[in-house]
Amino acid sequence: MIGVAVLTALNKLEAADLLKQGSSIKNISLILSMYLMIADHYKDAMSNWFSDRVRIKDWNRWPDRIVAYAHHHNIKLSDETGIKNTDRLVQNFGGAKYDKFPPKRKSGEDRWAYKKAHKDFADEYGHPKTIGRQIVIGGNTFDITKMPKEVRIKKSYLGDGKDPLDEMGPPPEGIWKF
Repeated sequence: MIGVAVLTALNKLEAADLLKQGSSIKNISLILSMYLMIADHYKDAMSNWFSDRVRIKDWNRWPDRIVAYAHHHNIKLSDETGIKNTDRLVQNFGGAKYDKFPPKRKSGEDRWAYKKAHKDFADEYGHPKTIGRQIVIGGNTFDITKMPKEVRIKKSYLGDGKDPLDEMGPPPEGIWKF
């Protein structure tokens, strides 16, 4: 989802003529380099799950497409304009060609099929909302801090009949207030 969301955002910026060096978005190089770093750190977890659904071959190569967007719009991605090791990341992810992207569509249209990808992802990994038929992603189903004590004990990996949170003290006062 990260890849399709980033490419959709780049498409929107391109349609609004904001995807360029000297744009009013002053830190575009920094933002793009951070996404390249995320992709580099999690490349083993990326899959081609979306490839069949959105009909974009080798979907997990979305970082290449970030670099292609930057090159096409003369946005400098480097250690100087981005985060440390951006030069290396650009070399690693420099395989896509802008002219091989899905065709541009009218502004407002979904060039990277985000809506379809999100719907497919929610259908596969989401769960029905208790009110209505809406499929939602996320929630606190696996949040052990929200489970009753007896459920935590039952689901404990150790199987020792103890509550995993008993050994933890309460969080410091005010830690979750923003």
